[in-house]
Amino acid sequence: MKRLAKTGGILIVMVAAAIGVLWLLKDRISGPAPAPVAPDEAPGFRVAPHPPIDVTATATSTPPDDLADIKGIGPVFRARLADEGITTFAGLAAGESARLADAIGASEAQLADWASQATELAG
Repeated sequence: MKRLAKTGGILIVMVAAAIGVLWLLKDRISGPAPAPVAPDEAPGFRVAPHPPIDVTATATSTPPDDLADIKGIGPVFRARLADEGITTFAGLAAGESARLADAIGASEAQLADWASQATELAG
């Protein structure tokens, strides 16, 4: 029994060593690396960069309102609304509720309630 266990242990060590050697040589076994893409050939999956931020336009724009004054909007929804470009009560009141609901993960009923509160606070 001891002899069988010793032989099995040696066999396991030999298989593990063979796997380790194959792992180290995998790059040589699999073939040459693919050729790099030339700089003038843009891959199809890249997207256009965001346009640069116009600092002069943001300095003269309307300061953001505290959307947390609306019942039901906390820091998470305030951040999601800001990601969609809504930082004022007027912007929330004029927002397209169906598209905005999908974008921020809120229901249309919630957005309708927030829009009515925003209209009152903006006015």
